[in-house]
Amino acid sequence: MTRYHQIGDKRVAFTAEEEEKWDVKEAQFRLDHPEGLEHTRARKIARLKLQTSPKLSGTDWYITRKSETDKAIPEAVMTYRGAVRDAMVKAEEVINKMTDEEKIREYRINWPDKL
Repeated sequence: MTRYHQIGDKRVAFTAEEEEKWDVKEAQFRLDHPEGLEHTRARKIARLKLQTSPKLSGTDWYITRKSETDKAIPEAVMTYRGAVRDAMVKAEEVINKMTDEEKIREYRINWPDKL
């Protein structure tokens, strides 16, 4: 993946030499800070969990209504909410097995279709 830096008001791609220097710095950082992988995992999982909330919030009123009036929640809503939660659980399992920080950062969840 190409790296960039800002020169004045322009975004400029790293030269091959700059890429090489940066790779050396990153490798040294990982040696000096072995918690880097765990931190990357935790940050990615936290970010994905933030995406989960708005996906569920559109149907939260069904849960409230059920609690207050005991009116049934439509099966499609329950299926969707379960699929969102399952997608997050699966993502967390996958991320926790990953050992490449770049792949962790690039990981995307295949969220279920909206209702």
